[in-house]
Amino acid sequence: MADLFPVGGPVPAEDVVDRAEFIEQVVTRLLDRHSVVLSAPRRLGKSSVAYEILRLLREEEDCYTAAVDLSTVSTVRDLAERLIAMTIASVAPGVRTALTARQGLGKLIRMPEVRAKMHDLELSFSLRPGEEQRPDELLDEAFSLPERVASREGRRFVILLDEFQSAAAIGGPALLAKMRGTFQVQRHTAFLFLGSQAGTIAQIFGNSSKPFFRFATMLDLPPVPDEAWRTYMRRRLAERRIAIDDAAIDAILAYTGGHPYDTMLVAYEAHLLARRSRQIDTKIVGAAYMEAEAHLNSIFEAELDALGSRGRVLLGRLARSEPLYADERASGTVDRALRDLVRQGVIRRIARGRYEFVEPMLARHMLG
Repeated sequence: MADLFPVGGPVPAEDVVDRAEFIEQVVTRLLDRHSVVLSAPRRLGKSSVAYEILRLLREEEDCYTAAVDLSTVSTVRDLAERLIAMTIASVAPGVRTALTARQGLGKLIRMPEVRAKMHDLELSFSLRPGEEQRPDELLDEAFSLPERVASREGRRFVILLDEFQSAAAIGGPALLAKMRGTFQVQRHTAFLFLGSQAGTIAQIFGNSSKPFFRFATMLDLPPVPDEAWRTYMRRRLAERRIAIDDAAIDAILAYTGGHPYDTMLVAYEAHLLARRSRQIDTKIVGAAYMEAEAHLNSIFEAELDALGSRGRVLLGRLARSEPLYADERASGTVDRALRDLVRQGVIRRIARGRYEFVEPMLARHMLG
């Protein structure tokens, strides 16, 4: 039985709601070696869309793929080892098993000599006994390996680099410069960059003084239309022999604003409450919303604490539709705080001086 309304990570293809046209467009761009940036706050389905793109590239096109989440990487060596491991996994899973089963790739590449043959390409790490390969040398190997494989086989290679804004924390400006210098000369490899901090990502790819200036096309993740949510919820609930009426679906979307994570969560709570009646109506949706809100309360409070008192005050004003610039003498401070909230993915700018919550349930939380 398939998971119902999954949350907390990339979802299966059948749970990626109404992004087919957008996904096909990105697949085409990547196959034409046009690298792409997808920037959106967390929990909006960005990773689910990205992994569906990789699935289509692997299954329907002559293309290898690899993915690394930079938010889980701590050092340049760690980045290099993970990219090498994912490259080998994509091209020759059996080779990867042989290399990593005993000690892990990170230990094996410190051995005096490691060789593996992937199709007709021999991968070799040759070190002097007792010495480690320097991180910069290992990084050169990691960045060049996908291109070498793709070039040898006349294929494409697409690399997903998730939470790309973390790259600077891993290796500083030097790492970004090295990436750009290597990536821009490759002819068989394209890159899909993901970022949850829109302001930081915009600086990386839109600032003319940065190495990645205009390296990739920046695309906005489209919202899910209400009708697509209706079709999806009816279908998935029908699989559990539960009916839902139009008013109930509209109530879910009114509570969540179509925010993917929150919509999935409220729909799931509604399904739990309807297991006996087999019917979801607006009364059940109201109760399901209260359950979902209870699950999110501590998460919202932790997020608000991290934003500080200024951020909390501004979000409170926004939730109550009050003027954001209550004290004109502090306009500069307010501007900076608003930019920070946008950069952190809490609010989005919709017009000059006008903002809205990315997650409507957070606005409701602010209202108590």
